[in-house]
Amino acid sequence: KIQECIQDLVGDKYWDYAKDFKNRIYSVCGPTRDIECDKEKSIALMDEKGINSGEVLKCVEEKGEELYTSDMGEASKFGLSASPSLVINDIPFGSNYDRSSEGLKNTVCGAFTEEPEECSETLNSTSSSASGSC
Repeated sequence: KIQECIQDLVGDKYWDYAKDFKNRIYSVCGPTRDIECDKEKSIALMDEKGINSGEVLKCVEEKGEELYTSDMGEASKFGLSASPSLVINDIPFGSNYDRSSEGLKNTVCGAFTEEPEECSETLNSTSSSASGSC
C-alpha cells in the first residue's frame, strides 16, 4: 500500500524508491514478512528520497486498500503474477520477455510500424529475472 500511495502521490519518485526498497528493505524485511520492519525502513527511505512519509501514510490509511485492490484487479485481468510485468496496448507479456533495457526497448519498438529515432539507440543488455509474489 505504501508503494501504491507513492505512485499515486509522487509517481516521478517511485522508481528511485522502488530500486532502493528492493535492495535495502525487501531483502531484510521481506523473507519474514515483518510489516513493522517494512514500515520503519520505508519511512526512513521515503524521508531520504524527499518523499513526504506523513502524506504517504495518510494515503495508506485513507485509500491504500482501494489503490492496491485496483492494481491487483488490473494484474488479474491480464493473468500477471510476476513483478515487474509488461502490458502494452492491453497485450500482456507476462514474464516471458527479455527484461534487460535493450530487450524492453526492442519489445516496445517492435510494435511500431515506423520506429521512432530513439529505437536505434543501444541500451544496456544486462537482464534480470522476475521476483516477488504479486
